[in-house]
Amino acid sequence: MSEPAASPPATTVRVAVATSTGERVDGHFATAAFFDVYDINGTSIEKVGRRENLSGGCGCHDEHGGSAFEQIIKLISDCRFIVALRIGNGAVSWLVDRGIRAAQIDDTVENALQSLIKSGKLRTLLRRQEQN
Repeated sequence: MSEPAASPPATTVRVAVATSTGERVDGHFATAAFFDVYDINGTSIEKVGRRENLSGGCGCHDEHGGSAFEQIIKLISDCRFIVALRIGNGAVSWLVDRGIRAAQIDDTVENALQSLIKSGKLRTLLRRQEQN
């Protein structure tokens, strides 16, 4: 399992995208085999890595919180936003409790990241970081 990288600068939001190919958002958060990680600063998008999820998934119908789910959280712990094709309410709650936001998006990775930039969600997240 790849380890999280050093934290990005304060003006940057690190985003993990559940994608098997790197082209399309196609993974369910709990069972995604890979997360591509991007730093977004304003409108600039830079890919900083690809992380393999070796946890084997968490079993979406079980209570979240098992060791596999905790491994996923650890894998993307330096990210402030997660993009996945699907993400359950239990997973969203776990992420929010750890200061991580999530979005379900069915699109290409590029379009999904552009959509986040245009939505203002990343700017809002940066403002909250500054206040803390």
